[in-house]
Amino acid sequence: VSTPALALATSAAAAQGLVFASNIYEILSPVLPLPGGATVQFHYLDPLDPTLEPLFRVYKFSPGQGWLLLADLPPDAIGNTISAPVQTLSLLALMLRDTKAPATALNFMGRRYAAADGRVFGSTSTRFELLAQDPPLGAFPGTGVALREYRVDTATGPLAAFSTPFGLEAGFHAIQYRSVDKAGNVEPLKSAAV
Repeated sequence: VSTPALALATSAAAAQGLVFASNIYEILSPVLPLPGGATVQFHYLDPLDPTLEPLFRVYKFSPGQGWLLLADLPPDAIGNTISAPVQTLSLLALMLRDTKAPATALNFMGRRYAAADGRVFGSTSTRFELLAQDPPLGAFPGTGVALREYRVDTATGPLAAFSTPFGLEAGFHAIQYRSVDKAGNVEPLKSAAV
């Protein structure tokens, strides 16, 4: 596969919320479309998470349209194969859709005090940062974190994009935060009282 085509196909997958469960294969034919069609078949190893196996699908890359589902056919879990009909050949891959939202933690940087009742306090010099990870899909990486966002002392209104650690004035505060991955999966809003 040529490097520009591979780069375009790889970036398109993440933008579409797709995760590679195989290599990308470039299959060429001297005759297009294929007379009578053909079937492409992938053989795969068992995934680390058996709940993911039913989600495997065969996709074909089109430079103008991105990754296209060839057929919504589930894999043969006993034979560890998945097949799909094709009329033309090009870039093909076994993929699954990223459906897991990222997980975000509020990290205190600097002085931190824990009360006996479990509440946590900082000082005016304490900085707060949002640490986020997009969980893997079994043996396959997620699409990655696209955005971390938060708001302070309001339960409504827009959230601000997080880019650098922030501080707070003296007093009690409520921080709400979440992350979104490149597949568009939105983490449920979390809150912390500090």
